Amino acid sequence: MANEDIELLKSKKLAKMLAERIKAKNSSLKSNSKLQDPTKIITPFLTERAKAVLDQALIQYPLETRNLLSLLAKYVINGKLSTSITGEELLTLFHRLGIYVKMPTRIFVKEKNKIKSLEEKIKEELGKES
Repeated sequence: MANEDIELLKSKKLAKMLAERIKAKNSSLKSNSKLQDPTKIITPFLTERAKAVLDQALIQYPLETRNLLSLLAKYVINGKLSTSITGEELLTLFHRLGIYVKMPTRIFVKEKNKIKSLEEKIKEELGKES
């Protein structure tokens, strides 16, 4: 009977030590993720267009964008964000927060199976008139 009690105590102590070890490992993972750059955490969840929006936002509104990135990184770490973010969704998020990110706009014209920028097209037209 005494041996069974000793074995039971040993197994309880071992289970407790394993539980503490797992808890410590999880907390160290979370603390390591806090030390990481939020951009590195978020980038795998962004589409190519979303990366372009993020680049423009970092140039135009660096402080606000970094705050938003840290919040999004927390969502990723906690598992609340698991799908990719498109450029339109990210731009809409910035607009809803009052951060109006201006994206560069380019207009192209297709003429005789050639694609030209609107600037080139206008220059050609003005060159023909002169």
